[in-house]
Amino acid sequence: MFSAIKQTPHLQRSRQKIVSSSKKENSYSEPDEISITSQNIVPSPLKKIPITPQYLTCNEKRVVSLVGNIPVYIQDLFKKYSYDKITGELNYTSGYAYIIISNNCYVWNYQKNSNDVKIFQLPVSRKYFVSFIPMSMTNTYNIGLMVCTYEGIIKYWFDISSNPSNYISTNLELNNDNCSCLEKNETSSLIVGTTNGHLHLVNIVNLRGTPELMCSQIINSVGLFHKMSSFLFSDSNNKNIIKILPQPEINNLRDVYVITSQSIQLWEFKNNNQEKIIFDKPVLNIMNELFIPPKDQNEIKEKYNPEVKIIDCDITRENQILFLISYKLNNEVQKYHMKSNAMEEDLKPTYSFALVFCNIEQDGIKVSNVKLIEKSVTKKDYEAKLVLPNRGPVICILFENTIVLSTTGKDVTYKEIFSINNKLIGFGVDRSKIWNPEADSQESIHILCTNKKIFDIEISIENIYFENHSEFIDTKKHELYSYLEQVVFFDDDENPIHFELPNCSTSDLEIVSKQLSDSILNSNSEFLPPVIDLKSYLSEKLLRLQKILNFLKEKNRLNGISLSSKLGLFWNTEKEAAAIELWKYTNSKIGKSDSNSKPYLNILANIITAFYKNKSISSERDDTIRSFFYNHVADIPYLIKFIPNANSEVEQIEINEIILIILESAYAYRKQNGSEYELDDNSISGVEPWTASEAILNIFQINFENSEAYLNNNKIYPDVENLKDENVISNIEKRKILEDQLVKLASIVLKIFNERISFIKKTEMVAVLKALQDEYLEKRSSFIKPLGTINRIDTAIKLAEEYHDFDTLVELSINNEEKQHYYIDQYGNEYADILYDKLQLKNNYYKLLEQDDKYNTTLKNYFDKKDIPLISWIHDIKLKNYGNAHRKLIKSGGIIKQSQRKQQLSIAKLALLAAKKRENLSINKDDNKAQDYIEKLHKTAFQLKFVDVLNAYREKLINNFRDNPEYKDLSEEEKSKPENIINAYYQDESDQYKNDYKSFYELHKKYSKEILSENMIKLDEFIDFLTFEGLLLNGDNSIENFLYAIQFYRYLEDEMSKDDRECILQGLWRRALINTNWDKLKMDINDEQINDMLENTAFFKLILYLKSEKLFKYIRKPQDCYEIPNLDKKYPWASEEEKLSLSEEYKKEKQQLGFFITHFNINDIIEQIINS
Repeated sequence: MFSAIKQTPHLQRSRQKIVSSSKKENSYSEPDEISITSQNIVPSPLKKIPITPQYLTCNEKRVVSLVGNIPVYIQDLFKKYSYDKITGELNYTSGYAYIIISNNCYVWNYQKNSNDVKIFQLPVSRKYFVSFIPMSMTNTYNIGLMVCTYEGIIKYWFDISSNPSNYISTNLELNNDNCSCLEKNETSSLIVGTTNGHLHLVNIVNLRGTPELMCSQIINSVGLFHKMSSFLFSDSNNKNIIKILPQPEINNLRDVYVITSQSIQLWEFKNNNQEKIIFDKPVLNIMNELFIPPKDQNEIKEKYNPEVKIIDCDITRENQILFLISYKLNNEVQKYHMKSNAMEEDLKPTYSFALVFCNIEQDGIKVSNVKLIEKSVTKKDYEAKLVLPNRGPVICILFENTIVLSTTGKDVTYKEIFSINNKLIGFGVDRSKIWNPEADSQESIHILCTNKKIFDIEISIENIYFENHSEFIDTKKHELYSYLEQVVFFDDDENPIHFELPNCSTSDLEIVSKQLSDSILNSNSEFLPPVIDLKSYLSEKLLRLQKILNFLKEKNRLNGISLSSKLGLFWNTEKEAAAIELWKYTNSKIGKSDSNSKPYLNILANIITAFYKNKSISSERDDTIRSFFYNHVADIPYLIKFIPNANSEVEQIEINEIILIILESAYAYRKQNGSEYELDDNSISGVEPWTASEAILNIFQINFENSEAYLNNNKIYPDVENLKDENVISNIEKRKILEDQLVKLASIVLKIFNERISFIKKTEMVAVLKALQDEYLEKRSSFIKPLGTINRIDTAIKLAEEYHDFDTLVELSINNEEKQHYYIDQYGNEYADILYDKLQLKNNYYKLLEQDDKYNTTLKNYFDKKDIPLISWIHDIKLKNYGNAHRKLIKSGGIIKQSQRKQQLSIAKLALLAAKKRENLSINKDDNKAQDYIEKLHKTAFQLKFVDVLNAYREKLINNFRDNPEYKDLSEEEKSKPENIINAYYQDESDQYKNDYKSFYELHKKYSKEILSENMIKLDEFIDFLTFEGLLLNGDNSIENFLYAIQFYRYLEDEMSKDDRECILQGLWRRALINTNWDKLKMDINDEQINDMLENTAFFKLILYLKSEKLFKYIRKPQDCYEIPNLDKKYPWASEEEKLSLSEEYKKEKQQLGFFITHFNINDIIEQIINS
């Protein structure tokens, strides 16, 4: 922004004015040729300051504290008058303060906290210049007060402690001029500067014991030639004197710098009242040049007036003139300094501020350094004050409500800005040591503002320089941490300092906030109060932890940080809240014993001792328990891991109290305060909640189970006559306590489970989540149901409702229809499905089907999910969902008996007809619905035919057996044996098949036995049964079996598993091909005979039937008929030996088919038949 500034060495004037500084001063001042190294600096940090009402803010560099009260009378004046009408100042040396309102000056001793306010009436004026007159100026024991008006009237009260009417006055008799400043010239005189650049000397003399004022204008005594040369380079316009800077007297000479709005003048004062001007050098134009672009930008330069204004100034320890200036950049210059793509709205028509360091050299004024101030205003005549206590190195700038701290060091980076909630009126510094050759290690500035208090800023110069030359890893984070720490410990409604969060990244803010929170939680912060009362100490820590969250929320940064960071800050407050409650419990038990004179807290002491031992911590205090609460609150979650197993009911009770207090208080705090920070039970991040660790979950489960065990072992209640026995009473009390604790343990363990599940869901631990969810669902009821056994049914119901433990809810409401209806209304099928399952298990089908009509949908949803067609079809009929009823009835539903199945299918057919009528279907229409209906009707008919065929075969077997001549000679037992009936029927059939395929024949007889017993068999078993019998029989009977098989397959294909359909179809064709006498093809027969032979085979009839029905998809060629079933799946009931035998016979079938394909070329024969 600024043009290059040439750095020139500082040249002192030839006449030595001040004794050279000591080495110590060199540590804090920085001439151009000297650089400071960290080796020269020994850090001397400010002492640790406990937080008290006297301290407003504190860090290692500066302390702001209260030094005095503002009298109530003055406070009332602040309330009555506008702040811009109030001026004032502090006199550090005397301890007095004044404010001027209207034409009254109010004076009091602020360092003594005096409420005695003296009121001094002033001449009416637009402006006043005030100076306290120290005793050294008058050689008296009194503090005086001098006030000079803008018009030049001077009033002097030589003793402010006396009557305000005791004063003397004089008039400077200014001619078309006004006063602009008043400055003490040490000894007994004061200098008044005017707006026209004149100086007046005011002497206080004591003639005849009475003080008098002697005034005279200061006239330059130098000759005309010197006078003219001195003013050659000065501006003659606007010589308003801004500041008068007297220097120390040396050899009866005193230099006085006079700063005007345009130039710097140097005057030389002699004791013989001979004053002369040494030079008058322009300075404003030099400052203007700082803000004008390079000289080749003439066009811009001509247009631009930077409006630089000197606001205040002072002399540094390096004899530099330090100016506080304001300036304004017009649009052209702003565009020049900003990026080329700057927008009009980026241009700011405001006044900014800067510190300009000037060296006075022989050839003129040279700027050695410029420091920009991060402050801007819109008001042109904005006032500010520059404060250089002890001439530096500390710089303090007082704006209306902002304080800026900096240093005179060129390479020193220290800068701090903080705002004040009230208007700043004035300041005070210790001027008595301003000419000391050595700089102090600390500097102090007293501040007066429109608050109830006067405060002091004390700055550690050593620490400022030490930090500048130290190798901090991250200075920004260090500064941010220090700032946030100040907010947490010092910001409150009474503090006049306004804490505003500095610009910082979100990541830095997260890190620093957590570091500070951890520091407070671990009692590491230096601002924590000394431990006098532990409860108060813990509460103080909690307030500070909350303050971090509250401040971030107030500054709209809390929701900007990550959820895990926000939770980390909040969890620290939870731990502190838990520690407070645990200490309350601990404190209530200290010194007490139970009925057996056994002291309380043994368990807690042992737990803490085990924790210390594990962490290799040696307790700093004699009291182990107190030491933990003081130093290790952050380790409360880790402490729980050392909970031992109880050896008695008493120990179990104490253990329960400890763990319940910790978690209950944490959850209570979360519930009460979480919403304030937009946190609730659903606020879960990828960081494990301290309340839901695996260790804590295990501890609570273990102690719930142990407590339940103690209660189960103490079930017997005493007789009435034993109620007065102390031991009996003790047992009753312990049981009652354990029951209460069991209820709380159940509630907490369920909460921990759910919180941990929510956390695991945020991670990628899928297997862990599955295991945890399974464990939770398995154990959930075990934490709730025991509450019913101790007569805490209402609590059990409440927990079951909260955690959706519907098993327990059903169990507790199984005999209460009103409750059942309430829960169905509340939870729908989540509850109803479990209830309906229970009713089924108890065979209460009537209750299931008699549910209120309002629950028809709920019951329908249940039946749709559960495959129980034997019951659900009744509900469908009730709802007139005849299509659904048919769909469910058409399935076998596990029915075994043929008569039941036929009845079921008959109802299914009726339901289908009812559905047709309800939907007004016309079978004459060629649409999808009509075709679907016809197809369902055919399938239903074949299902009925399937049952009829089974029944017909059963009757055929029985009738055949009864027609046997030997039947009448058999006993009743022999007549009823299925084996005899089957053997009688097949006794004349092919013995070759029976011998070659013994296992198949045994399987065929097994199916036959089921049919004889009026049982149903599966469709795939029935097709096997038909094809086996086709191999047993000959001629048309054999062919009929295969045709039946293909028809049942066609219509009832959907009844079979998709995976098995192809295998069943290939088996049907394979047996039809094997059943053909292919050997005839090798006989000496003609084609006509061959055709006759083929036309009377099962496979030919199958092809003919399927072609006539255009069902080519069911035709299989010989080479495609090798698939055999999975025997484990198809015959799960068979022994390994039976499966092995069946496997061999399936192989035999395949081998025989392969033989026919190879030797008789049946592939071509079948191909010709298919294509004919």
